[in-house]
Amino acid sequence: MSNIDKIENYLISSMYEHGDLYAECLNARCKYTDISKNYFYTNEDYDNFLMLASAWSAIIRRAWRIFITDANCEPFEFWNAFIKVFTFNQRVLMLDQWNDMNKYHKKLKEKINKTSNPKFIEKMFTGMDWKWLLEELKN
Repeated sequence: MSNIDKIENYLISSMYEHGDLYAECLNARCKYTDISKNYFYTNEDYDNFLMLASAWSAIIRRAWRIFITDANCEPFEFWNAFIKVFTFNQRVLMLDQWNDMNKYHKKLKEKINKTSNPKFIEKMFTGMDWKWLLEELKN
């Protein structure tokens, strides 16, 4: 098994320990994106999204420590696994829907600003590039 596969397996298995929370978020997103429902996110929805983003950000940091810091895998292997997992295996966070957060999701933005690392949590919603993630994880 390649290092990329090991990192990917770790990320996926860790993420889906929060499967119930992911399902709640996915359900809310499905209602929100179905224009026939005229659904708007509730405070509970925003809290669920925030808890999921927080849990997944901790998983990302833990995976970096395990595979890059401790096991000496290459950072590009981490990025490749990260892209596979967060681009192709989930449909809740790191989506274009969140790019206009300041305009359409002000309540969520207020909640994010109260977290211990608001920049990282916001990136969990809007997505991030390799340079940004690498700098964040090296610190």
